[in-house]
Amino acid sequence: MQSTRLFKLSPSIHASVLGEASSVVRNGGVLIYPTDTIYGIGGDATNAAVVEKIYSIKERERGKPLLVLMNSLQMVERFVDEISPAARELVKKYWPGAVTFVFIANEKLPRELTAGRGTIGIRVPQHKFCVDLITAAGVPIISTSANFSGTAGGEKIKNVIEEFNGKVELIVDDGDAPSQVPSTVVDITGRKPRVVRAGATKVDLGD
Repeated sequence: MQSTRLFKLSPSIHASVLGEASSVVRNGGVLIYPTDTIYGIGGDATNAAVVEKIYSIKERERGKPLLVLMNSLQMVERFVDEISPAARELVKKYWPGAVTFVFIANEKLPRELTAGRGTIGIRVPQHKFCVDLITAAGVPIISTSANFSGTAGGEKIKNVIEEFNGKVELIVDDGDAPSQVPSTVVDITGRKPRVVRAGATKVDLGD
């Protein structure tokens, strides 16, 4: 069991906590952090060893891919294949927000992250600390719910701390999550977009 540092987020220490959290990410560590939906377990999404750590911590099947958070569409463009004009308009409509879009990943993201499928779910969140963390770390951040695979959770910070103390390097406490529902997932890799998972945001795909 490792030592877990716990930081209670507030405006006065935002910068110092951000520095601690981004250092964990840059150094190949794993942390739990707040988002605009439920708490996420994350780390450097470009680091295959970090991907493996997170699968192990969550006791998650390796065949299930992980989602990734990025800070802008510009960052997304560095890690995915070409985005069609129609898909681009849909993304701009719902980002930042609680919608994850599935893209075709390029070689800059490790195969372990996509579970060999070649596609990757990406979201640009609204939570300020979350966006600042991605920017400060300079890399996409893995985002998988802060619970053990097959169980509910990730909303109550008390439960998150109890379950993951000693399993991650750092936990950022921003109170209970603002939502008990994960993001909506929309696949835009095909000819027509389709909702893969209903979630926090209702998505209008048109006809």
